[in-house]
Amino acid sequence: MIFSCFIVLSCLISLSFCETFEIKPDVSDSIAKDFSVGKSRYSCEFKWLCSGGSNEAWTIDVTSASSFGADGKSAHDVECVIQRPNAASYMLFSEFELVLKGPRAATVTDAHVFDQDRELVEGTDYIRKKRKIRSVDGFSDQMNKLTIK
Repeated sequence: MIFSCFIVLSCLISLSFCETFEIKPDVSDSIAKDFSVGKSRYSCEFKWLCSGGSNEAWTIDVTSASSFGADGKSAHDVECVIQRPNAASYMLFSEFELVLKGPRAATVTDAHVFDQDRELVEGTDYIRKKRKIRSVDGFSDQMNKLTIK
């Protein structure tokens, strides 16, 4: 009797970084973060226009995981999260857009908007197109978190 044993090796490499920024009322602004995963270049960009009483601290979190299978092929998962991490937001957003740019083969597989209670906002308030998520015309709401992957 002959027994064969195959060992499947895989490797997971992960990188993450976070940056704090301020959202100011009545100011149209944006923040972008560029990063590399292997030989691939990515960019996460968030644009907004909102009103409210005072400035708020928000974060842009970018996480990437690269896995290499036994066949030698690699796969990249990239996620960009924009959020007010420690408190509810009192800003009233009238426009927003979150874009994840990357290699042509990269596609957005998931995109979500959360209100200040961290409940998922229905998809009728925003449009998901290829590599971005943006508010619809006439949008006016509070939100606390956006994710795109």
